[in-house]
Amino acid sequence: FKASHFELARLRADRAEPADALGHNSWDRYSSGGYGSVYARTATTLRDLEALLTTPVMEKAFRAYYAAWKFRHPSIADFKAVLIDVSGKKDVVEKVFAQQVYATRKVDDRVEKFTSVEELPQPGTAEVNGTWIEQTEEQTEKRISEARKAWRKAHPDAKDDTSPFPYRTTVTLRRRGASVPQSLVVKFADGSVETVQWNDDTNWQRYSWVKPVQAVSAELDPQHLHYLDASKIDDARTIKPDSSASRRWGSQLAALFQVLFSLIATV
Repeated sequence: FKASHFELARLRADRAEPADALGHNSWDRYSSGGYGSVYARTATTLRDLEALLTTPVMEKAFRAYYAAWKFRHPSIADFKAVLIDVSGKKDVVEKVFAQQVYATRKVDDRVEKFTSVEELPQPGTAEVNGTWIEQTEEQTEKRISEARKAWRKAHPDAKDDTSPFPYRTTVTLRRRGASVPQSLVVKFADGSVETVQWNDDTNWQRYSWVKPVQAVSAELDPQHLHYLDASKIDDARTIKPDSSASRRWGSQLAALFQVLFSLIATV
């Protein structure tokens, strides 16, 4: 399927407050909405599993599943066993099935806080040229001012996101649902990039770097592996205002209108 098809399925899936596990009996659902959303949620779950296993592996698994179970009556466990056998990734398959097929777990990871600020000298005892001295607040402000003047003189073409002082960049991630393997990519003004993996079961994580330049952006799940995420809007932040969030909203609204138009056309 094209990405647009999965965008449509994602919008119809019950992501924010899923009430029914995919494997539950079809005649025993929390509400009538559960009957319709189970198809979209199943498609979205399998799409996320495919992103973890890769498309060639998923295609091979479906071929093997059909070959083994055509004209028979397989169960959920039979489908899971084929996925494990073909992919060789038992832990990945079992985790997805435990969270979404046999149970109901919301996926909701986000960039909670993103800062990139100068680490300025502070008043108090400090080592200067090998000697420990006591610096007052006034002396510290004077030291900062002189350093800035010298920097501007030495770097007349320096950009605003550079400084005589290093920048401490801090990203706080928050989880309000099931744990899924996440990647965080932080980009900096000099073009450098920091990538970290968040693969444990903790509810939050904080990462920090000290660099000569300011950070530009922080993005969780840059490869868009997790369509089950309750909201993709909060996956990224920028230090300066950015219109990409509004563009993402626009794409989701466009997909929603396509769903509405398709429903009207069938009436």
